[in-house]
Amino acid sequence: MTGAGGTFGEGFEEFWDPEDLARAEEQRRQEQEGLKPNGAWPDPDMGVLNVRRREPPAFPLDVLGKEWGQWVTDAARAAAAPVDYVAMPLLVIVSALIGNARWAQGTRGWTEPPHLWCGVIGDSGEGKSPGSECLMRDVAPELERRMIGDYPERHREWQAAVAFDKAAMRRYEEELRAAQKAGGPSELPRMPEPTASDIEPQRPRLRQNDTTVEQVAMVLATAAPKGVMVVRDELAGWLFGMNAYNPAGREFWIEAYGGRPYRVERRKHGTEPVDVDRLVVAAFGGTQPDKLAKLLASGDDGLLARFLWAWPNPIEFELGNETPRAYWAIEALDKLRQLDLRPGNPPSPVYIPLMEDGRRLLLQFAKQMQRRAKRTGGFLKSAYGKARGDALRLALNLEFLWWPAKTISRRRRIISARALLRPRRRWSTNTSCRWPAASMAMRRRARTSATLRY
Repeated sequence: MTGAGGTFGEGFEEFWDPEDLARAEEQRRQEQEGLKPNGAWPDPDMGVLNVRRREPPAFPLDVLGKEWGQWVTDAARAAAAPVDYVAMPLLVIVSALIGNARWAQGTRGWTEPPHLWCGVIGDSGEGKSPGSECLMRDVAPELERRMIGDYPERHREWQAAVAFDKAAMRRYEEELRAAQKAGGPSELPRMPEPTASDIEPQRPRLRQNDTTVEQVAMVLATAAPKGVMVVRDELAGWLFGMNAYNPAGREFWIEAYGGRPYRVERRKHGTEPVDVDRLVVAAFGGTQPDKLAKLLASGDDGLLARFLWAWPNPIEFELGNETPRAYWAIEALDKLRQLDLRPGNPPSPVYIPLMEDGRRLLLQFAKQMQRRAKRTGGFLKSAYGKARGDALRLALNLEFLWWPAKTISRRRRIISARALLRPRRRWSTNTSCRWPAASMAMRRRARTSATLRY
């Protein structure tokens, strides 16, 4: 519509209202001069805010072992994404599949569930979603399909019991009315005992996306005693919406990290309390730096300190020729799915102890984190406080990640010093596994606000 040196709409004047044409021509002139309409300044170049971003630590692929390290590399190339965006969801899936079947035992009085909360950070288009696609689209659904087991039969039995109870109650009501007409208290029929629980059996599952406190409790109590993982492509949606259906929802999710008993009595449907023997879930999602900064600005209640964060540098886009070996990952991870709890009433985890040399390393590390916590405050203080527990959780996950990658391998009965040393070294050399990424996001937000105010 505009040629070099010409006017806006030249050659098409008969189709334009003269006033509209004049306004369009003035807007074109202002854009050419670098001004917004009405003489406003143009939008600032926000790219300058990344100039001072601290260099993120590279993800240590060697901690995953040779087989998984290569798999993550191939999957990342196929997705044109940094390896962090593949490795973090892998760790979360591993932790959920191990679940309550195996807990890490630091000492006789200190145990940790394996479940991890991991978040990936990056601007739109940097590969957060493509990085997790192979695991979430191809691997996790197949693992869930294998979890179904006898659920259809159990659900049909429950439905039949519900129908039987309704029929028995109708018969009781008919007999009661007849007895009332007869007029004798001794002739009153006996109320039938229910044969079906008012807690409907849930389909076994590995993932949940949008869920409520009551629903996740029912799933953990009836369908997923090992635990589940909450997966959100946009993590901020889950974190900001935790209190949407329950004013105490955020506190519930904070408790869903520790694996302690939990009882839900406030139910929309049904009267029986829902008892969860070990309330624990894994969590994974992605978010953008500015959204994370808003979450950090809301205050420290310990929720965000439970996350391990990754914010890698973006990589140059390439068309990948590799095809992720989803079938290999499925068969390897399926070994973890088959791990079961120790039989009992209720079933309980098998505790995997830390070797003696590993305990010495853990003690040194815990004291180091404690000293650092005393010298800082806020979110970083909370992160240091949880570092020793997360190091133990990561060590357990690494031991079991290495195990199914081998064709022939003994089942893990101990946590080796090697498994503990790797996450310990990552924390020590990079301040913490969590907070280089989160603190960079917070500083970025501070610079953004200051620039906009200026």
